Amino acid sequence: MPLWYWRKRKKKTFLFFTLSRAKNDYCSSNGKYSRLKTYVTCNIRYYDNSLTVRDNKDSMPDDEKRWHKNKKNSVRFVRGLIKPVENKDGLTAYYYAAVQPTTENTNIEKEMEHLPRNIRAIRLYATDIILLGNLDPNNIYGIPQFFKCLPSTTANIPPIATIEEQILDSNQKEIENDLRGSEDSGNTLTTGMDWNHDGGSRSPKYKTGLFMDLACTYANTKPKSCINVERLSEFGVSLDLRHKIAYHENGTDTQYGDIDTDGFISKYELDDMENRAMFATLNHIGFIPQEHQDMVGDYTTQVPDINTSYLVPKFKYIYPVDFDGRLQLPMDLYKNNFKQAMFDERDESYLTFRFGAENGIQAVQNSEERIRHFYHTNLLDMPLYNNSYYFFCGVNKGKTARDKFNELV
Repeated sequence: MPLWYWRKRKKKTFLFFTLSRAKNDYCSSNGKYSRLKTYVTCNIRYYDNSLTVRDNKDSMPDDEKRWHKNKKNSVRFVRGLIKPVENKDGLTAYYYAAVQPTTENTNIEKEMEHLPRNIRAIRLYATDIILLGNLDPNNIYGIPQFFKCLPSTTANIPPIATIEEQILDSNQKEIENDLRGSEDSGNTLTTGMDWNHDGGSRSPKYKTGLFMDLACTYANTKPKSCINVERLSEFGVSLDLRHKIAYHENGTDTQYGDIDTDGFISKYELDDMENRAMFATLNHIGFIPQEHQDMVGDYTTQVPDINTSYLVPKFKYIYPVDFDGRLQLPMDLYKNNFKQAMFDERDESYLTFRFGAENGIQAVQNSEERIRHFYHTNLLDMPLYNNSYYFFCGVNKGKTARDKFNELV
């Protein structure tokens, strides 16, 4: 059933009167339901709150083709997803509920606002205020104009199959060939979604695809599939492309080499670390008025400016240069004589930004007095992230909300 729909009933006639009613039917947050639950289809178990991957068979079952179908570890709740709100004109507006209490609480029959503060809850459609910089380029507080660095959207969709773009000569157009596992013989190579079963005779398994083995009647995935999906549409991340690099070795002469496609979204695909660091620094602590923070905890979110004494957001410098390190195990499993060195190192700065907290187990050990949350602490799975690099203001570049905003500034 859809989350919300307007159902018209069939017309009926009674004593020459025509009766017709419409029913507003939806999964209301005021209603109670017996089978509501949330689970992560790509569930991975971790050894600690730095997302260290557990034993391969337990955490990343590489041999299980349908490993992501495991729905055992779910979070259950009883209240619905749609919250009706009556506005000043007497009209009802419908919103997605931000959070709901889970069935682990007592008195789960009560509504969220009538429950005590310290409860276990599931985050559903929570919204947040993010800082995209200042409209004034000469801001007296030194806040940069990050919004000028944002693309129309960070939605990054690779081709179905790996694509080779060849330029035969200056008079011919570029042609695209489906590699299907063959060795690159052109100018540009872009890894697609499908790795074509076992890869080709000259390519290691999974090198030619990011997400799946696409067949006529099924699609097989592996743990790297879900991690690639999570990373690919982050701000400052490119597709998996073959590209040239310049480096120095044994002297000052510049050497050139190729970074080959490898079927992973890793550090090689980070192409805008400066602006990723800018956004993380602006938004790690978050835009939280000090007056509100004082009601929920003793922590400084705003500081007085030394010149004006006005409260301004408190910033913490964060400079991520990698991801969370979860792809290292798949890299070791899949490389199959691939000569290019592949590393996915854990970057605590990246994890600190994504979780909104440092890696201390107790809040008092962290400078922000926050901890990293998991829905299942006994297994350390289903991490609860607080920040992201996703900017989905639409998928059609040039027609997104971001483009509309640019027309106003």
